[in-house]
Amino acid sequence: IRSLLKTGADPNALDHNGRTPMHVAVFASHDEAVRALIKGGADPRAVDYQRYDAITIAAVANDGDMLKLAIALGGDPSAVTSLYQGTALIAAAHLGHVDVVATLIAAGAPLDHVNNLGWTALLEAIILGDGGPNYISIARLLVQAGARVDLADRHGETPLGHARKADYHDIIEVLRGAYSPVTKGAGEQFQDCDLCPVMVVVPAGGFEMGSPSSERGREQSEGPQHRIAIEKPFAIGKYEVTRGEFAA
Repeated sequence: IRSLLKTGADPNALDHNGRTPMHVAVFASHDEAVRALIKGGADPRAVDYQRYDAITIAAVANDGDMLKLAIALGGDPSAVTSLYQGTALIAAAHLGHVDVVATLIAAGAPLDHVNNLGWTALLEAIILGDGGPNYISIARLLVQAGARVDLADRHGETPLGHARKADYHDIIEVLRGAYSPVTKGAGEQFQDCDLCPVMVVVPAGGFEMGSPSSERGREQSEGPQHRIAIEKPFAIGKYEVTRGEFAA
């Protein structure tokens, strides 16, 4: 490769699929070839006719070392790729590649990009995954990184809704944790699902329980007055909770 580049070979030449030598080297997992091509002028962000770049190729192949190399050599983890107008993160989440997902999150890949199917990485992991250990880990990684759990698909179904329909208990727990009052601000409202009650976050703090002994008309049961501490925020229903909402 180095000899050919010295004699004027084009590092960005295309084959009939629009692939450059770097695409081929990434697909074949030839690290040194990729390094030589980049040093010789190859475009680290080139895409083929199917809109695949080096990072997406490595992500789909579950090639963690090549993925890290492609990022280090100038690839763009946030690039919109593939015919689905997705990202490498969405592809990795779909395929259950846990380490690849972690690497892309750490590299700043967009967590909430929506592809042309109307799916984010989180939605795709639930809809196209099997609910097994890899997909549980991916859902957890995405949620912990800040992926929005309220982004619904084109039919209005949220990640939690899809997890419920598929009966993915562990993923349901991961998603429900994202709705925890601990992660929300005082007064913020939320719903765990479309049929669930509207909840309002009550902040941590304290108040005086009971009435002072000097209060007129005070009953004996109202004392002694004492301080109550609420150590953690909690959520309470904004309205009366119906049986249907409770069952949801």
